[in-house]
Amino acid sequence: MRYALFECVYLRPWPNRPPWIARIEEILSRIANNNKAQTFLGVRWFYRRRDLLPSGEADFPTCDDPEHEVYLFSGKLDEVPCSKLDGSCSVVCASDVPDVASFVEAGDAYFYRYEYNPYQRDKRAPLFSLPGGKPLIIASQPQAATSAAAAGAPAAAA
Repeated sequence: MRYALFECVYLRPWPNRPPWIARIEEILSRIANNNKAQTFLGVRWFYRRRDLLPSGEADFPTCDDPEHEVYLFSGKLDEVPCSKLDGSCSVVCASDVPDVASFVEAGDAYFYRYEYNPYQRDKRAPLFSLPGGKPLIIASQPQAATSAAAAGAPAAAA
């Protein structure tokens, strides 16, 4: 099988477990201990709703389709061996397709609306942001209104 940069794939780290979804962002080749070339992939993960850390559940954005909606991990890339590849799939940003519902009707199709980063140094930083790192304000985040006021944002008219 051949794969390309920025293609979305299934990776199966353990047998008899559901595959994980990732986007290939680097293709790396190294000499292994046995002096043979080995290919690794630098991937960015997509998390399914069921895989998100439960500690911040109150701060989760609404999910319209838990079976097909995924969350792009905005942290660093992980390296995985090519031997873990288990097929390809399609993942698009919901804002890039006119009709998400018809897109996901095709098999192996997913969409994302948010980036997810649970490993931030600032523990007050939100877990989710819009694609490109734009802040996402969720109603249950009281600090969102406070930080907007501190940044000099105009107050909402009553």
